[in-house]
Amino acid sequence: MKSILILIIPIFIINSCSVFNKNTEKTSTATSTATNTNEIVVPKKQEITDIKWIWRELNMNDGTKIVTKNDKSFITFSLDDKLGVSSDCNKGSAFYKIKGKNLDISPVLSTKMYCGKESTEKQFFESLKAASSYFTQNGKLVIQLKMDTGSMIFEKEK
Repeated sequence: MKSILILIIPIFIINSCSVFNKNTEKTSTATSTATNTNEIVVPKKQEITDIKWIWRELNMNDGTKIVTKNDKSFITFSLDDKLGVSSDCNKGSAFYKIKGKNLDISPVLSTKMYCGKESTEKQFFESLKAASSYFTQNGKLVIQLKMDTGSMIFEKEK
């Protein structure tokens, strides 16, 4: 009789734990579906292609922040894994790969016109090369940089 109780008690405990976990999962699912426009979404490749994504900000974790004042710097994804790139003074292209939420962008090949001291081209091209993942939030495309060093924010052309 004692050996039967020793077997039944652990089974009862395990069953009660799994019931508790199921209830917890339902609560967390209900909470996550209640989010609205602030929801972070990893879009499919076709949902970001053929759109002119205008660069608006670079936010680095060391406190560096660049806010662009014009619509000259932008990227355009194509379905054939090519990235059209335009900075505030040069145009170029790169290749990209998407796997899940991960985004890898090759170095940008561009024209070599002189840009001047006010140009943000160097930071723009270097940040694109450092891409590691992406998502959309509030209609904006956010590209996160490798080793969690910062992020780039883009808006759709209006």
